Amino acid sequence: MPEFIYPAWLVALAVLPAIAWAARYRSGTASTRLWIGTALRCLAVATLVVALAGPITHSASNRVTVVFALDQSASIDADAFDRSLEWVRNAVAIKPAQTDVGVVVFGASAAVEQAPAAELTIDGTVQSFVDQDATDIGAAIELALATLPTGGQRRIVVVSDGAETEGDARGSAAAAHALGVELFAVALESQTRSDIVRLDHISSPDWVHANEPFEIQASVHSHSQTRASITVLRDGGVVYQAETQLQAGNNVIDVADRIPNPGLREYEVLVSSDADAQLENNRFSTFIDVRGPPRALHVYTEATEADVLTAALQVQGLNVEAVTASRFPSTQRALYDFDLIILNNVSGYDLSLAKMQALEHYVRDGGGGVITVGGDRAYAAGGYYATPLETLLPVDMDIQVDAAIPVAAVTILLDKSGSMSSQVDGEQKLAIARRAALAAIEVLNPLDQIGVLAFDSTFDWAVQPTLAGERRAIVDSLQAMTVGGGTRLYPALREAHRMARSQQAKVKHLIVLSDGLAESDEDFVALSREIAASDITVSTVAFGAGADQQLMQVIADIGGGRYYYAKDLQHVPRIFTSETLTVTRDLFVEARVTPETRDGHAILSGIEPTAVPALSGYQRTWPKPAAQTLLSAGDDPLLSVWRYGLGRSAAFMSDLSGRWGAAWTEWPQFPQLAAQLARWTMRQQNAGQLSAGFAVQDQTATLSVDALDGDDRFLNGLTLSASISDASGTATTTPLDQVASGRYEATFPVAAGKQYVVSVSAQRDAIPTKVFALAVPYSPEFQNAGLNLPLLEDLARESGGDVMSLSRQPLEAILAPSANSTEAQRIWWPFLGLVLLFLMLEVVVRRVR
Repeated sequence: MPEFIYPAWLVALAVLPAIAWAARYRSGTASTRLWIGTALRCLAVATLVVALAGPITHSASNRVTVVFALDQSASIDADAFDRSLEWVRNAVAIKPAQTDVGVVVFGASAAVEQAPAAELTIDGTVQSFVDQDATDIGAAIELALATLPTGGQRRIVVVSDGAETEGDARGSAAAAHALGVELFAVALESQTRSDIVRLDHISSPDWVHANEPFEIQASVHSHSQTRASITVLRDGGVVYQAETQLQAGNNVIDVADRIPNPGLREYEVLVSSDADAQLENNRFSTFIDVRGPPRALHVYTEATEADVLTAALQVQGLNVEAVTASRFPSTQRALYDFDLIILNNVSGYDLSLAKMQALEHYVRDGGGGVITVGGDRAYAAGGYYATPLETLLPVDMDIQVDAAIPVAAVTILLDKSGSMSSQVDGEQKLAIARRAALAAIEVLNPLDQIGVLAFDSTFDWAVQPTLAGERRAIVDSLQAMTVGGGTRLYPALREAHRMARSQQAKVKHLIVLSDGLAESDEDFVALSREIAASDITVSTVAFGAGADQQLMQVIADIGGGRYYYAKDLQHVPRIFTSETLTVTRDLFVEARVTPETRDGHAILSGIEPTAVPALSGYQRTWPKPAAQTLLSAGDDPLLSVWRYGLGRSAAFMSDLSGRWGAAWTEWPQFPQLAAQLARWTMRQQNAGQLSAGFAVQDQTATLSVDALDGDDRFLNGLTLSASISDASGTATTTPLDQVASGRYEATFPVAAGKQYVVSVSAQRDAIPTKVFALAVPYSPEFQNAGLNLPLLEDLARESGGDVMSLSRQPLEAILAPSANSTEAQRIWWPFLGLVLLFLMLEVVVRRVR
């Protein structure tokens, strides 16, 4: 029986009767010439259809191509992999000359180490890189198929322990069989066991009430009787630690605990044994949702500024924890322990950009609340400008001014001494200084004047005093700056003073940046006094551990400016921005102002507008378009609020200490207003509730959410979505589909050993945003289930191959051509020739009389 590659084309032969009928119908009469021409046309069509179907013929062939697929996943130790590679080299040494060999390595992915060739060029270890945290045998088979030629005898040899964790190896083996490729399997198993103990699972409640006792069960598997240490951590602190004798098989460890404060708590169980060398499967994490009354975190710099607000909120029944800025939570998940974060006159330089980013996600994706209280260290003066903290607040730091009026003349003195050539976090110090100067220029008005004076042992004007609007020329001049020699600040400071005295501007300001000790015995005190007497202010930035901090402090104090010490050098551009905004925008208003009530709001409920005390000052900001300004001083906001993402934020521009807000702290209704502001801003706690569970399989997590009302009845028809954030803060949003009464589900990709924060929200006020956390276990690759011989047997049986071991080495069956072997070849050109012949004869019959 003839064979075809694409037999479906033969169905087209059914059109031949239609072609004959059409020819007879068009002519109207039957004749010998008509019947012969029609027959030739049908023959041409039939021959073309057969050619398209791909007829094949078989001929004798001794050409063999073998691709070895070597398992390099984590379940294969280095010794076992080296043995498999040496086995392949031995195979090449005895192969017939007409046999080509190739090598594919695989784990979670597959890579071609060597395409099929007559010689094996792998001398030492393989060079291809594959992800070892999983085993996808199917991907290896498919890649091996892609490297095989179309003709000859083709074989794939899978060398693996068969511990498949991803993909469909049986389906790929069936595809290989359909293509006429034989598949052999070699059982590969580690000869020595380095993995003695492993943590299989942790059993814990999904949620508990605060102070409610509960138990955590850790399931520990041991391959033999051995001593081991068990440690249980809660949020990084040890709650249980003991030495125990593990028995061969499964061991259950029970640990009792209770948690006083609500929030998401992470439990991590660690097991260690001197006999165990594989550590990847010796730790397991889980999260418990501790439910209780809402909590607020009050963050401050000076305790005297925070005591009044903390006491006022506690009097109103709020659970408040007050901490210094240095103890601000360092992870996004730790923020979710609180429903409200209050930053009380906290400088942005006390918060890293990573912490600010986590705070922004906390509000936007987690539905949390943030309140900022002003002062001399907050807002624009505190480095909030162009940060994630400014993004989440209802006010902008760059207040609007009349750009037609020249306001300021700013001169920046940049240290370009030899020490500025060193690098910090992969960036040269001088490059950071350039970025700082550009950051200051960006917030100047186009008609303001800017000059950059670079100094080392001498000085020169990198940017002559010019209009800030000439940004392109300024950038080009800054880029031409190069590192010089020593550090001599005095002559440069004197030159900057000389130039500033000749400039016409409302504000004249010098900013000095240096990372070293000044090589001069000059009288800086006298010069600083002379500069101050000229109505010119000086601020200084000490840059790095080697800076002359004492001298820089003295210059700033006498010069009427501000002194900064940039321990984190990446803060320097933000310092320059806030410093420039401070001197060019009149940020501080220090005068008696009576707050005006501009918008009726629940926060002001029960507060008589005329009863709000006056303030002695505030820091100026600009309200964002979507913000609600509740209290104001003319056009300047004093208290603004808005919704940001799933959460809310509020900004109070004055302070709550003796400098500006002393009258407020003595106001009898202050605790009421503070509590109403806190309760409106914090994460909402309503009757409806969401509970969630996770299931992880093949790098995919399934989130199942149950929605209940206050009477524990299922809620249907909700529009739920989940915001998933990983450790880097990257967030993705996915909708949840209703799959049962009150149950909603969604899937999202995960990686082994990673943690995710999941915020579930509903477009319905009765269901507040709820935050959950998922700890993905270590890869199944480290479960070490041993040799999966049934899978290897199925793969070989599916494609007519065999299962073998490295010790038997029946290599001839793999490398030698089979007896009476043939090679299939497609034939097409004789059929196309016949098509042309039939068409030519048909033309002759119809045209020649």
